[in-house]
Amino acid sequence: MTDDTESRELKDQRVPIMMTPSEVSAIDDWSFQHRIRSRGEAIRRLCQIGLMFDEHRAELNEKFKSAYDAATKTLPLSHEVIARVQSGEATSLERQLTSASAKALTELTRMVLLVRSLVGVANNFKSDEDLKKIIADAKEIWAVEDTTDRPRNDTKDNE
Repeated sequence: MTDDTESRELKDQRVPIMMTPSEVSAIDDWSFQHRIRSRGEAIRRLCQIGLMFDEHRAELNEKFKSAYDAATKTLPLSHEVIARVQSGEATSLERQLTSASAKALTELTRMVLLVRSLVGVANNFKSDEDLKKIIADAKEIWAVEDTTDRPRNDTKDNE
């Protein structure tokens, strides 16, 4: 269905669903952040996003895998340059390139892990408990930080 056809279609199909208070709250928060006026419209848009993701998830997963594989092929070269940096033989440009490459690879790795975990949600859950575990795992993966650049804050917020 094209966007044009979809926008002209009459929204006359009622689909009652039961949700937890936290799900409704998350939808309302998302709706507010995206300036969507009604909960029904927010749910429709989230469904469209989910359907679009589902339609392209295999391709998305494969593209991220390819990008990750290409990046990891640079590791032998990186090890050689790191050895030069550690021995003090590296030029300023080599040090800068090594640092930038390490940061890019770290971010790419985080992104690949997140995408794979999200694809896992779409592929693997069969019950609410499975879904909760996969979502928790995805949040944990996304929370991984590059500790060489940013201090990790594991303390609790003021209560």
